[in-house]
Amino acid sequence: LSGSPGTGGSGVGGDGGPATLNTSGFDGAINTGSGGGGANADSSNATITGAGGSGVIILRYSNGLTATYSAGAGGAADAEVTIGSDKYIKITAGTGTVTFTGTATGRPSSPTEGILRNNTTIGALEFYNGTLWEQINMRVPTLVDFLVVGGGGGLGRANSGWYGGGGGGGGFRTSISSDGNGGGQTADNILSLSTGVTYTVTVGAGGGGGIGNDTPGTTGSDSVFATITSKGGGGGGTYEPGTNKNGLDGGSGGGGGGNDGITTGGAALTSPTIMGYAGGDHPAGSATAGAGGGGAGSAGQDGAQGTSGGTGGAGGAAKASNITSSAIYYAAGGGGRYGYYSAVNGAAGTNATGAANSGDGGTATSASGDGKAGIIILKYSADFTLTIGGNLTSSTSTVGGFKITTFTAGSDNIEFN
Repeated sequence: LSGSPGTGGSGVGGDGGPATLNTSGFDGAINTGSGGGGANADSSNATITGAGGSGVIILRYSNGLTATYSAGAGGAADAEVTIGSDKYIKITAGTGTVTFTGTATGRPSSPTEGILRNNTTIGALEFYNGTLWEQINMRVPTLVDFLVVGGGGGLGRANSGWYGGGGGGGGFRTSISSDGNGGGQTADNILSLSTGVTYTVTVGAGGGGGIGNDTPGTTGSDSVFATITSKGGGGGGTYEPGTNKNGLDGGSGGGGGGNDGITTGGAALTSPTIMGYAGGDHPAGSATAGAGGGGAGSAGQDGAQGTSGGTGGAGGAAKASNITSSAIYYAAGGGGRYGYYSAVNGAAGTNATGAANSGDGGTATSASGDGKAGIIILKYSADFTLTIGGNLTSSTSTVGGFKITTFTAGSDNIEFN
């Protein structure tokens, strides 16, 4: 609340009396609003008028509240007092503001429309609109573009020779409309985030290559920023008739394992949204090689069959992101392992970089077959600063009027200010 007590007006002279009784006007008492008294009109030395008494504002409120007075120009107020079940504060001069603090249970039982108070239960200012209490949003929105890529899946049966399916690329989600999401999907909306609020950032690790004859690749870990989750790529299958012959589902699916019978590639997950493509299959046929893992840009290829053993299926294509104003490719599928008689592995997906934090799936041309970690990139106005938790690995640059922050490892909270 804000306001100021009124200033008293001048009094008009009253009827005259004996000159010796009253030679000047009477001022009204302060903080009463009473008028000034006149002087004896017959007195030759009389001051004809007296000043009016100044006004006053007295506020009564529940004793569950605490009033804080902030003085403005010439402002003054008496200390808060408690009488029975109520409290009072008396504003005696100038301008100022009164803020009421209390819990939700301390709200006045009969509030006046427009009353302002600090609700310590919810940690927010609120006001009474005449019907109900409404919070006042003091936080400034920040528009944030993003790229969130999950960790790539691992190659199936990575250290045991033939037939393993390639790992799927990590899920690819972005707010850059010209790029779009993985799996041929429309981009997500730009995020409007509040200053002073913490948001989670988690960079997904790549899945490990399978160790042992019937060990599939491990599915990559999810990457998370605020409300955006990109799923890790599916691990590649092992070989038919092994228990783990099929590729695993993920942001993009892992490739099916090879050998003689049919295996299937992992699907691209549809929840929370589609963000990649499926892994390749393994058709029936002698000595057919492992299939390629799906990528953000296309599906993995099926494993090939040949009289001397098949060539591994190529991984699905990577997808370009332009969030940094330069096209960089992420989330390619890994190539499948060769068949029994062939030594030709499937290639990683088109535009695969195999770089750290690319989100690429584990590929047959890699010694370990491990998938690559994901990445999170944020683009926001250079007018804001970003507080970053100590468990995150990051770097920030400025391009034009924007800051670009890249996260490459860890999990913690961030806050815009």
